[in-house]
Amino acid sequence: MIIRILKDLNINISWNMIFIGLCTGDVEAYEVIDYAMEQIELGDCRSEIFELAGAYADDFDYVLRLVQDLQEDFIDEAIERRKIRLAIVYDVIKEKNHNFVDGLIQLTELWDKLDYPKDSPHTVQGRNNKISPNEYYTQENYDKLYKANCEWFRKELLYLQNK
Repeated sequence: MIIRILKDLNINISWNMIFIGLCTGDVEAYEVIDYAMEQIELGDCRSEIFELAGAYADDFDYVLRLVQDLQEDFIDEAIERRKIRLAIVYDVIKEKNHNFVDGLIQLTELWDKLDYPKDSPHTVQGRNNKISPNEYYTQENYDKLYKANCEWFRKELLYLQNK
């Protein structure tokens, strides 16, 4: 899913990013195999790519080793991690939840999964604030936070499209 989302967003995909995603569990082995097949169709004839294309998704260690061999030098790991984060955020915000309570919970779970990075646009009720549940769980607050998350996504996308 992560690789497909990033391709759809026109984000450069590196083997380093794929390796990081495999290690964190955000990228699945079957995605990597599909991506390797696409790379062969595009003319990449490296032996590791052919081996990946023929690998079994349940042989995770083999897939991981091949991807590790394909990593490039001098790639900014922080940027590659941000690409993965971008795809994860997109997957949650691509459709606005019609139920504001569920939407707020969904956004909070998203940023919890991402360990609440400093640049997170999300406010969590009771986390470094004194917002009461009655103030937090409203349609108005959900609309505000959803808009902030979408704006964060837009800016991050623009930044990462050139990386």
